[in-house]
Amino acid sequence: MNAICICIPVLVLTGALPANAASADCDARFPANNIKVAVARMQCFNAVVLETEAPEFGNNGDLLAKFLAERMVIAEQVQTGKITVIQGKAIAAEKWSEVISELQRRDNAADAVQGQRAAAQAQADALQAAQRQQACAEATQAYNQAASQPVPSGSSGNVTAVSPWGAAAGVLQQTAARSRMNEACGY
Repeated sequence: MNAICICIPVLVLTGALPANAASADCDARFPANNIKVAVARMQCFNAVVLETEAPEFGNNGDLLAKFLAERMVIAEQVQTGKITVIQGKAIAAEKWSEVISELQRRDNAADAVQGQRAAAQAQADALQAAQRQQACAEATQAYNQAASQPVPSGSSGNVTAVSPWGAAAGVLQQTAARSRMNEACGY
C-alpha cells in the first residue's frame, strides 16, 4: 500500500503520473490546460495507472477500478463545464480519501481475522498440551502402580510367595507401563 500512497495522490492533485514515458506521452497528446480534451486526457492517464499501479493494489483492484471510473466522471463534468478544474481536483481528492479509508478498513479487518486465527491456534495448542499432560499423568500413575505391585503366586501361612513366572509377568507389566509412560510423556 505504501507505493500506492506515494504515486496516486500525485494523480489526484495534478492529473498526471510521476514522470515516465507513458505519462509524458499523455501530457504531450492531451495538454492539461485544454479542458476540451479532459476526458481523453483522463482515459490516457487511467490506462497508464492501470499498467503501472494496478499490481500494487493486489486484491484491492476493485478500489482502483472504482476510483478510475470516478475520475472519468469528473473529467467529463470538467469537459462539459458542469464543474471547474479546481472542483474536479477537490472531488478526486475526496474520492481518493475514500479509497485510502477503505484500504485501511480492509487491512484492519484482515489483521483482526489474523489475530483471531492466531488466538484460536494458541487455544488449540494449549488444549493439546493439556491433553498430553493428562495422558502423561495417567500413564505415570499406571506405571507407578504396576511398579509397586508384586505378582503373588500363592500363599503359605502369612507369607505370600512370588514365583519366578509371576515376577517375570510383573516385570513385563512394568516395562509395558514404562513404555506407555515414556510415549505419553515424550521421554
